[in-house]
Amino acid sequence: MKIRDIVLEGGWASTKTQETVITPKVLDKVVKMLKNEVEPRMNQWLSDRGVPKIEFGRPVGSGTYYQRHLKTQPDRRYGDIDIQFIIPRIADKTNNENKQFYYDLAKSYGQQSGSYESENGKNIIVKIGANKYAQVDLVSIFGELVRWSDVFSPPEGVKGVLSASLYSSLGEALNLSISDLGVQIKSSNGQIVPFSKQKDVEIATITTIPERWAADIAKYFKCNKFDPLLARYPGLGDEVTIEQIVGSIVGLARTLELNNRLSASGIAYVSAEDLLKRIQEIYLSKINKVVNSSKFDKAASPEAQQLAQETKELLKSKGQAIARLLISALTEGFKSNLARLGLIGGIAMGAAHYGKDLNLPSKDQIFGKSAVIQDYPDVPAELQVPKKKIDPVIQFLHSLEPNNLRDLLVDTAVSTGMKGLELAQFIAQTHHETGAFTKLIEIGSERQITRNYDIRHNPELARSLGNTRPGDGWKYRGRGFIQLTGKANYTAASKALFGDDRLVTSPELASDPIIAANIALWYWGWRVQPRVNNFENTAEVTKPINPNLHGLSQRKQLFNFYRGDKES
Repeated sequence: MKIRDIVLEGGWASTKTQETVITPKVLDKVVKMLKNEVEPRMNQWLSDRGVPKIEFGRPVGSGTYYQRHLKTQPDRRYGDIDIQFIIPRIADKTNNENKQFYYDLAKSYGQQSGSYESENGKNIIVKIGANKYAQVDLVSIFGELVRWSDVFSPPEGVKGVLSASLYSSLGEALNLSISDLGVQIKSSNGQIVPFSKQKDVEIATITTIPERWAADIAKYFKCNKFDPLLARYPGLGDEVTIEQIVGSIVGLARTLELNNRLSASGIAYVSAEDLLKRIQEIYLSKINKVVNSSKFDKAASPEAQQLAQETKELLKSKGQAIARLLISALTEGFKSNLARLGLIGGIAMGAAHYGKDLNLPSKDQIFGKSAVIQDYPDVPAELQVPKKKIDPVIQFLHSLEPNNLRDLLVDTAVSTGMKGLELAQFIAQTHHETGAFTKLIEIGSERQITRNYDIRHNPELARSLGNTRPGDGWKYRGRGFIQLTGKANYTAASKALFGDDRLVTSPELASDPIIAANIALWYWGWRVQPRVNNFENTAEVTKPINPNLHGLSQRKQLFNFYRGDKES
């Protein structure tokens, strides 16, 4: 997927669809409709015309994780629907001609069959209910490159353009193209030339293997010693994260410097920092271009206009944070900077460990058995990434059967430095509050919760929670890993995490797993840590969370379990 495609996507092609709220359920319906209804009929239509068949693949962009969200965030809203449009290659056609050929066919089929509306074959409008429509952006990809396309899946909770622009910025800085066609390079008369050059050039594909894309670039530039950061982040891991992408880029820059290959791409850089500053400059320019894109002007309804403004603000703030990380990660603690900028286990991104087993290649398979992974003592002190002993509680938590919500929370907590008995208590308490990590919204009927927290029925408790208006009790009911309750707590959390009132105006955000994880850590630091002297004392830990010590016996059992007590 090219950056231009990401910029132009977004559900703005028709005002007809801007009233439709895209939830995981809606996206699931669209995916099944395209796969089970449109695809077989369209392929029969293509077959009748002697044209090779197509396939509708998985959602990309913000909908990448929709199946997960069906279970954990059923009310989540997506800005758009992007679906892989998997096409075969046609002889004697260039890549662009090939894609346009199938877009034209998609347009013609829609017009003739009435299955959907489309003016260009790229953006189709499907009917999903009575007077209800959704825009689907078809993202063309060649069949043999479907696996490579995983590289461009955005980290959960991150706008796709923020992560994709990192790849394109690196490519531009090194005279490469990193696109849906793989990592490619152009040469003329044996010399590497900018990828924008069109005449008298030869194109070579460096790699289309997602798990080792950065390592393959280093090997192409004749590096035989590899920086430990690149060894840690050679390419795509079990799930895309900002940590992973930035780690690959910084590790590649340090590896080029280590091997005196900084000028191998035809552009002279004097240091890894020099290269990273150029990538940073390109990246910020790309993000600013997106923020100022005229596509946002197409928002017609008040809801669409509000979404457009929020999207622009998010892109600008998170884009600047990622750009800063490119440089700070070079000389400072990598993980600490990710956490400080809100880019690991934070509001901007999801966690890396969700229990997926992809059979990732070994270091020997990636770098070759003769490669040298530069050991820490030989790396300049300012480039060293300290080796750390594995905390036994962290090790135990990572050994458990996968649980999406728990694993997200564990990674978020660990990224802030939490470990040991405190981590065991944190996970035990949140386990209890969420019903074994199954619920992020307080259980109970509206009538029951209103009686507990509303000013009309329980005025003393309601006032202590900041619930001063009828309806506040239900509106600000318990949500998240720590069961944030009451308008006063929603206000405090919103100010602390966002600097505004978004959790007050949209309290349902507190049940978004990524935001909920940040709220839990904020609350823990605000209410729990200052009041606890001994994290082995479960009653002392429980008091700031539940003053009446409800469920204390179970909380103690859970603490013993998560600390690794085999007899619990």
